[in-house]
Amino acid sequence: MDKPAVAAAAFDIFRAAPGTLWCFVTVTCADGAEGVGEATLHRRETEVSDRAAELLPHLLGEAARPQLVPACGPLTPLSEATVASALSQALWDIEGRR
Repeated sequence: MDKPAVAAAAFDIFRAAPGTLWCFVTVTCADGAEGVGEATLHRRETEVSDRAAELLPHLLGEAARPQLVPACGPLTPLSEATVASALSQALWDIEGRR
C-alpha cells in the first residue's frame, strides 16, 4: 500500500516554564494524518531549529514512512541527530495511529 505524501513538516518551540523550552517536530500527511516527535536539546534550541529548517523542507512530497529519516552516524552533529530522532518519532507516531 502506498503511503500518503508529507504535506507539511514543522518545528515548534514550547515554553513549558521560565527557562524550560521543549522542541517538537510535527509531520502532516496529505490525508490529514499527523505525527509529533520531541526534539529538545537543552540550551541549543536555536541550533536545532536551524538544522530543522535545513532538513524538513526536503521531506515535502515524499512518502510518509519511517525509512525516510536520514541515517546518522557517530560524526553526525548532535543537532542533526536530534531532528532525525524527532522525525523518526513523528513518522512512527503516524504509523501507530493508522
